[in-house]
Amino acid sequence: YPGLFLSAIFTIMLSISAFRLFSENERIDLNFYPEQISCIDNVIGQRGLRNGIAQYWDAKYIQAFSKLKMNLAQHIENLEEHRWITSRKFYKKNYDFAIISENANPPYKISYRKLVEINGEPESTISCGDKQVLIYGQAKLRVRRIVNPGDSYQWKACKLPTIIGSHTIDCQSEKTDLAQAGYLTFGPYETLPSGEYFFEIEYMSSKNISDTAGVWDIVIALPTQAKIVAKGDLPGTDNKINKISGLFTLEQKHDMDRVEIRTFAYKDGVMRVDYLKIKRLE
Repeated sequence: YPGLFLSAIFTIMLSISAFRLFSENERIDLNFYPEQISCIDNVIGQRGLRNGIAQYWDAKYIQAFSKLKMNLAQHIENLEEHRWITSRKFYKKNYDFAIISENANPPYKISYRKLVEINGEPESTISCGDKQVLIYGQAKLRVRRIVNPGDSYQWKACKLPTIIGSHTIDCQSEKTDLAQAGYLTFGPYETLPSGEYFFEIEYMSSKNISDTAGVWDIVIALPTQAKIVAKGDLPGTDNKINKISGLFTLEQKHDMDRVEIRTFAYKDGVMRVDYLKIKRLE
């Protein structure tokens, strides 16, 4: 087929000519190094840091053009992992720094408030264009409150979701309508590693000590169901502060699943929850 052969030769020659013309006029810069990336590299490199977090698009962009062997794990606004087109190897228990893009939209923009809530204020904050680099130091940054044995966190009740409660000036959650029954607190939907845990709920009820003011339960919030792993009663306290505590186990198959501890208040009584505490034992 001489006609087909000649067409193929013509196409190849045309492609070569087009590439040469493009190369001569455009001169592709294979050493492209944006000023913003250079700034971030200087901030990280001078301090000898490597492991950080960033939102999805920043992580891809920065690692593509950085001249450092930077490890950026992808996270979203609430600091949960964003495992999209990435690898497990990027994710660590602790990090050195966070990069926040001021122009990112929710839910992608990493929350400064959440970072400070867990870690406190960063050692320093450096601006590189529209990005803030929050320096915490080597392995001093966490994205979860509870990671290792001995770690604990106490949530004030007003920081937890509620169905029937109202928040007090002291950051408690209370029910004053005697006719109401329902969840006074639930959450915090904390991602926990498998292990043994201690919990404590501080609360107050107007009901007598011999009465039951409500119930508590510990729930693994699975994608399609809520799995209860422990439950018990909340006795009346005769308007005195009381604490309910206990232990629960998160099995290996539920490693890194979300956990909540709920308080359900019965009718015919005033009830208030002050705080919830979770501590990892092992």
